[in-house]
Amino acid sequence: MGPKHNSAEPSVPRARWLWVALVTLLGCIHLAGLGNAFVWDDLLLVVENDVVQGQNPTDAFLTAPSGRPLGTGALYRPLQTLSFMSDLRVFGLSAAGFRLTNVVMHCLLVFLVAVLVRRWSDNDVVGLLTAAIFAIHPSGVEVVDYIGSRGDVMAALFGVGSLVCLQSPRFGLRYVAAPALVVAAFLSKENGIMVAGFAALGALFLPEKSNRRGVFVLLAAVVGFFVLRALIEVSSQARTLSVIGEASWPTRLATIPLCLSEYLGILLFPHDLHMERHFVFDGASLKWLIGIAVPLIVGGLALRRVLTRFESLMFAWFFVGLVPFLHIVAPLSATVAERWLYLPSIGFWAAVCSLGVRSIGAWGRNARYLGVALVVVWMGYLGFATVDRIGDWRTSTSLFEHDVQFAANSFLVHNNLGVLAMERGDYTQAQARFEQSIQTHPGQLYGLAHSNLGEVLEILGQENEAARHYYQAIKLSREALAYEKLARAFLRRNEIDGARSLIDEALRWHPRNETLLRMSEQISRQP
Repeated sequence: MGPKHNSAEPSVPRARWLWVALVTLLGCIHLAGLGNAFVWDDLLLVVENDVVQGQNPTDAFLTAPSGRPLGTGALYRPLQTLSFMSDLRVFGLSAAGFRLTNVVMHCLLVFLVAVLVRRWSDNDVVGLLTAAIFAIHPSGVEVVDYIGSRGDVMAALFGVGSLVCLQSPRFGLRYVAAPALVVAAFLSKENGIMVAGFAALGALFLPEKSNRRGVFVLLAAVVGFFVLRALIEVSSQARTLSVIGEASWPTRLATIPLCLSEYLGILLFPHDLHMERHFVFDGASLKWLIGIAVPLIVGGLALRRVLTRFESLMFAWFFVGLVPFLHIVAPLSATVAERWLYLPSIGFWAAVCSLGVRSIGAWGRNARYLGVALVVVWMGYLGFATVDRIGDWRTSTSLFEHDVQFAANSFLVHNNLGVLAMERGDYTQAQARFEQSIQTHPGQLYGLAHSNLGEVLEILGQENEAARHYYQAIKLSREALAYEKLARAFLRRNEIDGARSLIDEALRWHPRNETLLRMSEQISRQP
């Protein structure tokens, strides 16, 4: 009996890694989207981005992802930009190639999630089930299948990789790779910094599994990076364009329970998914009360030790991971967006899976079979929902026409539908969409829609009204197209100085815009 036991022992880790590999493959469900086109901001960030097209790695660290100079109203995500440059060099302008990179990174992240959760929970089933749900949940479509959201995938991948390295007995992984990866997460997307918080939570809830010295090194790396970043002006006074952005700080705080309730609904009942949700608190409701009750209940269960320390840790991961998206410090571009759930959802599913496995383990055999069957059916539903949502992202038209059904108050979606109508030559429909976009935005402050409406009105021969919207677009958001159109109007009237002044101002905000550069050269040749 002894020899048989010893000979079988090595097969346990081999079986474990086999299951981890199989769960990782679930992430390949997103390969269903390889045939999808560039959509939404993919065009701005890749196809029309002069920095990406220029293939100069230094430019990635000197500009925002959209190619604008630092401090002009855009974000700072140089590693995302570098990854786009790399894809362009390998795949050319193939949306399938760019999307394949996203899918590969998502599958690597699924693998790391399985490893990390298994180590923290000491339970293979919890680790594998968490990774499996995370791999195929439809809320991930807006991250994995939207090329413009690559920063979310990279931040999560580097961040979870950092936490895995902290668990390693190797000095280099603990004290070199882990801090470097958390900085890389932050250079991919701002919420990557939350990984340092997750590491600190791990040291608090699971001290026996934590490398406290490594956590301090990681936190020191974050502080040092912030000091270095402060030497570069990457912030901006640009106004956030959203319904929540127009709300007062007390109203934003009162909206937090609604945000939590909405995110929980997306995770548990992922139907009617759409890009962005605009709302603010306007009075107590059942959804608002749920958003208050859930964290209080979870906190109470943790304090009464009904939850294990691991479950308390992972629920804390979920709530803390959402903090950057609850508009506490500054409002964001939407009240709720599915892509913001990507990293926090790991904590939610780990806690829920641990609770579920413990509960099913206490049932009788038949009840356990029923529980497992229900989990399998629900996972099947998630897979079908994911493939269906991937289908919405086939083209810009399919995406916006689907999402406007559930986001009638989204000025962005109406504007984008107007652009599509203009490309078809349906100027009447385009005008109606742009006007609806402007009316939908609080205070009519959406500069891009004003610029687009001006272009349509100019085509329709309403030049004075078009100029009014161009000036509004420049005032609100310094739109490049508005500068260009107004400068051309000056040139038609032979007002060279006015055109020169306008183009000089435009190039301060859009120094790489080829059209503006050509106009500047043309004007410089004027007597």
